[in-house]
Amino acid sequence: MIVFEFWGEWLLPSKAFLVSDAWQLAMLAGLLLLGAFAAKRLHVDDFAERTAPSLWLKRNSGFLATWMITTGLTLLFSKIGWSDSFFRFFAFLGGLWIVIGLICSLLKDRFWARSVAFVLYVVSTIQAISYSEGSLEAMKSVEFNLGSIKVSAWGATAGILAFALTLWISLGLARIIENQIQGQRRLSPSLRVLIVKIIRIVFIIVASMVALSSMGINLSSLTVLGKTFNAKI
Repeated sequence: MIVFEFWGEWLLPSKAFLVSDAWQLAMLAGLLLLGAFAAKRLHVDDFAERTAPSLWLKRNSGFLATWMITTGLTLLFSKIGWSDSFFRFFAFLGGLWIVIGLICSLLKDRFWARSVAFVLYVVSTIQAISYSEGSLEAMKSVEFNLGSIKVSAWGATAGILAFALTLWISLGLARIIENQIQGQRRLSPSLRVLIVKIIRIVFIIVASMVALSSMGINLSSLTVLGKTFNAKI
């Protein structure tokens, strides 16, 4: 637990983001967009299914450039006594992401390397944001209605992340099952295609249910809404 305390002090010594530093967030967003655009122009993502630390560095060259610029600005601001809450946060969290990405790139299959990295990215980000006083509480307090269902901003964020992660893993499993089915020569080609489509649909439904549960939506309430809708039809 002492390690987490030190990590929190490194990320946010002030325990909160400063409104006056909001321009830093805008600058970070701009740098990341420029980095992503530059990476595409350099065709650094042409390595298909292969994965390795050297290839990860090439694919994420834009992010690495943004991280180095941000880290340099953080060191500069700390020396001259300027506030650097967003720069500092990104410098430390981005450094952790780089370590995670390089370690996960050692996995042979690119799909699973990216899936494991994605989970660790999300967990580390949520854990880092929790060090900012009142950040999670503020997201939970922002609520909006979807019909008769009330959803918070935090619930929506969790649902989107859960859907993306579950769908990603589900499609990976579907691909493995699809390869097994395609090897079954006793089945006709049309039947194999049908089975694969059914499996994909089932996985998408499961991912949607996981996302709705993560948003705090009671699935039984959707059943009631469905019955009401059918009754009106």
